[in-house]
Amino acid sequence: ACDGLRLKLPKGNRAAMRRELMIWVRDCNESIEEFDEMLALGPRDDDDEEEEEQFSESEMKIARAAVNIMKCSKNTLGLVLKVCECVGESLDESTAGDENNKELLQLITNMHEVARRIGEGVTNFGVMLYPPLEASTNEEEFEQWQSTKASKTFRLDGEMDIPSLGSTSLGLQLEHQLHALAECVICIKKSELTTVTGEAIQTCYSEEVNDAVKKLMEAIPVRCKDSVGGVASWCA
Repeated sequence: ACDGLRLKLPKGNRAAMRRELMIWVRDCNESIEEFDEMLALGPRDDDDEEEEEQFSESEMKIARAAVNIMKCSKNTLGLVLKVCECVGESLDESTAGDENNKELLQLITNMHEVARRIGEGVTNFGVMLYPPLEASTNEEEFEQWQSTKASKTFRLDGEMDIPSLGSTSLGLQLEHQLHALAECVICIKKSELTTVTGEAIQTCYSEEVNDAVKKLMEAIPVRCKDSVGGVASWCA
């Protein structure tokens, strides 16, 4: 992916972008595999001290919801790779310095930065997902998030409503992740940029990209609903 950018971005930038995206995808795969194996063990017997690597009955729903968010994150990172490829192929090499090309390259840069939040976000909540789960609250982090949430909700352009997942550190990290996923997919879906021929940027997307956008727009609200239920079960 992103081969279409070969002649448009400096070699060092292009290589670093691809490397980071692939590292984040790999990290998602490794985390998904690890936690899927834990979930497959079923809930632990709280009287058995040897079952430290298993979730409790009350933790199972939030753990499963978190792993499903990891899977959604991996798919979104894959979407970013495909969008980079499509947009890169639409660039006009003969007019590399014109304003339209610059805007398209900026779109790719913006996508990479959102992808960074998604990739690093999987690591941030993944380290919190080892049982037993810590349900303590972080009031300072919660207050900071409340003060910035409005601007992030604005970026969703009314397309999606990300629910509050409480004030636990894990809940806050999952909420951050859902916002990043929604922001990324909506940006790809609704970008107002045009190709070098003056057509909407979406016309250069492959059928695979359009299909992935549709599926993720449907999947993210499901992940939100699952997370709300998981937090309620865990913190009850």
